[in-house]
Amino acid sequence: MHRSGSPSWSMNIGRWGDLLHYPLWLRAVERIDVPAGGLVPGPLDLAKLPEPSGPADPALGEAWRQWWEAAVRQAFEPPGEEIVTIPGATLRGPDFEAVPEPLRELARRRWDPALLQWHGPEEFDGTGAPRTTGPDGRRLDIEGDVVRAVEAEVGHRAEPFTLSIHFLVVADEEIRRAGPREFLVPERLRGTEVYRNWLHGLVRALV
Repeated sequence: MHRSGSPSWSMNIGRWGDLLHYPLWLRAVERIDVPAGGLVPGPLDLAKLPEPSGPADPALGEAWRQWWEAAVRQAFEPPGEEIVTIPGATLRGPDFEAVPEPLRELARRRWDPALLQWHGPEEFDGTGAPRTTGPDGRRLDIEGDVVRAVEAEVGHRAEPFTLSIHFLVVADEEIRRAGPREFLVPERLRGTEVYRNWLHGLVRALV
């Protein structure tokens, strides 16, 4: 999302990608005990999940945290600049070569794209595109509106800036900073007054 024409602001918006949502899904399904805090969000916001493959393994917690932190760094990197622990390896399925053991084998075993749903059909319109309104009718894609409102307040066009936001389907209310201008935002906050006010203050400080 950006203003066309002369150099100006841009917002990179990410939703539903497997790089971030598969680790969250696996943590939820396998009952991996990594509580929210820092970069780690709350649990995946899904009512129905598959059964775990076995009893919860406490040894998986640290490996999962390493995987999550690497995935977050990679999510905000420019395309082609993957951050991995093994040259040429990947944090993505189906191979997961860069995921630490003992979690790598579990990630491979549970990988099934047909089961990996972190959004429902209600999230799409009749054309197959993501909806721009929430279930309560609120608009979701308000980022441009917020920038224009700040421009009206300050009386000039925004100076060029870039923000990157990844929306996560999590049962959480906390916006987490992943870098100077990179943020993890719960999907449930998008389009709300909480999100609007947060984004307004952020943009106001940049323009």
